[in-house]
Amino acid sequence: MRTNSTIAVVALFALVNLACHGPEPSPVAPRPPSVVTINGGVGDMWLDAVLANVTVIDGPASGLSATTDEHGSFELTGPFGGTNVTLRVSADGYTTGVFTVSVDPGGRCSCVFDLIPIGFRPLQSQGAEGAASR
Repeated sequence: MRTNSTIAVVALFALVNLACHGPEPSPVAPRPPSVVTINGGVGDMWLDAVLANVTVIDGPASGLSATTDEHGSFELTGPFGGTNVTLRVSADGYTTGVFTVSVDPGGRCSCVFDLIPIGFRPLQSQGAEGAASR
């Protein structure tokens, strides 16, 4: 009898093991990025609008570009949802900026870029010693 109960326990264990460890599920293919619009603006350090080129240089739709309007606003529509996108922002008279933005799958991405005028040098404050010495 002991042999029959041992066989029954082994068989039950095998059935439970098969039930709990069935075939591996097939991997789910990643979804392609959703087509969304990145809204943004380009200005300078004085909050003035800048007429600029905004170009995708890395990520989906590399090479896509837009030009800002008179308010410094731009829109880029492409397969950006759920990705990181690197943008080059350039304008005459300003240093070129490179920025990476994260776009959520729903497409919510608003960004504002500030460009610095070429040759701009911040004022250096002088301490009391600098102001007094001549």
